[in-house]
Amino acid sequence: MKDKRIYIRVSSETKTKIENKASNYKTTISNYIVSLLLNRSVKVQMLPDENALFLKRELAVIGKNLWTLIRYNKTLKLKDKIHLENLVSELKKVSNSITKYYDCKNSNGE
Repeated sequence: MKDKRIYIRVSSETKTKIENKASNYKTTISNYIVSLLLNRSVKVQMLPDENALFLKRELAVIGKNLWTLIRYNKTLKLKDKIHLENLVSELKKVSNSITKYYDCKNSNGE
């Protein structure tokens, strides 16, 4: 838990440089300095674009509709239900891979 403060004095030019470098990594000044001091790479969570968010919403709707078919449609055969359940699990994998892609991106694009 972060509950301590460290105060340092720097010139306005130095502060501007630090702010610029932190903004390049899309992080706060304190996170940037702590990452440098601990000799760690600066990791940043990328924000998903509009298309990725739209795709995740659509996948969720499709998955919900498939579960509704599986649960309430009494005319489906067992093999059809199994096939639909497999489709739902594939939709979940795709949605999770989209989330993982944006969570794992760091400042180097790795």
